[in-house]
Amino acid sequence: MRWGEWRMARSKLLVLIAVGGGLALLAVVGLLFAVDSWQSGSTQRNEDRLGLSGTDVTERDLSPDVQVRLINSYAPIPVPSEATDIRLHYQRFQDIFLDASFALPPAQYDDYVRRLTPLPPTVGVAPGTTYRGVTVGSYTSVVVPNPATRRITISYVAG
Repeated sequence: MRWGEWRMARSKLLVLIAVGGGLALLAVVGLLFAVDSWQSGSTQRNEDRLGLSGTDVTERDLSPDVQVRLINSYAPIPVPSEATDIRLHYQRFQDIFLDASFALPPAQYDDYVRRLTPLPPTVGVAPGTTYRGVTVGSYTSVVVPNPATRRITISYVAG
């Protein structure tokens, strides 16, 4: 092997070692970052995931403030501060599903229902029992008050 060929082969070998070493270093850093994210996320509540994308959460997974903010994003009228017994189930993968409800004292319940906009008559649904929610994308949430329990239920399904 002549000196020029040896020098060229050595340069190619050094470039391959540098590129391979750089890729190995990136892989190790990425793996460390993934493990750190997984460990820190396992002790935190889901509320730090702003979009809640790819999640399946209930009221137990979110602080009360985040529960109300999530419900308000699908409710035509903000959740009153007097609301109690908040329940929710939220899923978001390719589709979005929300089923949330809260109870209100009698005066606040009546005021909340009075401010709702009834949906037009629908086959199989008693008039005045279903109300228009908020349109998000191409879909509209539905609000169903229950006077017997004074619960407001907000449902949204997209996809």
